[in-house]
Amino acid sequence: MLQAQNGISETGTFHAFFMEDKGYIQLTWNEIDNEIDQFILERSSDGINFNKIETKIITDSINLNQGYIYKDAHFHIGYNYYKITTISNQTGISKQYKAVTKAYRAEKEVLIFPNPATEFIKVSLYKALETEVQLLLTDALGKTILQEEGRTVGEHWYFELDVSQFASGIYFIRIISDKKSIILQPQKVFIHRKE
Repeated sequence: MLQAQNGISETGTFHAFFMEDKGYIQLTWNEIDNEIDQFILERSSDGINFNKIETKIITDSINLNQGYIYKDAHFHIGYNYYKITTISNQTGISKQYKAVTKAYRAEKEVLIFPNPATEFIKVSLYKALETEVQLLLTDALGKTILQEEGRTVGEHWYFELDVSQFASGIYFIRIISDKKSIILQPQKVFIHRKE
């Protein structure tokens, strides 16, 4: 579970949590202002352009002092920005709460095949959040001997490495984002030259 920035005011709180194990983002909102007639819940992937996901008219069955919970199963992979706008018909006052959280897929599975390899190594990695990725093939001493840009195939990054020019031995594959953050910890691969 990952919690990020929250909206807090004198009369209420708004939190967003990514519930990785459940597959949704849970929003919780508490409000002590009893003059709210309705509220609008909106979502954005960029924090600028919001789309309405729910409008609620306050009735006796909704007690905001006890908290309102919304489970968003239609979130974006990456940052999700949420906004609640409250509306009071009596006072004409409206307030806004904002919260943000980051959602990601747990499916960072990598397929490396064949391993051991003789001519080519194919690598498939779930795309997750990054926009551009690079694969680095390093020798046992950590020296980069091959660098490849990833290409998208469905929801995966795909690489095909020509390793026919390398000697038999142990090598390591690393995948990094365009911002040089490590996406995949080094994975051991074996190159076996047929004699």
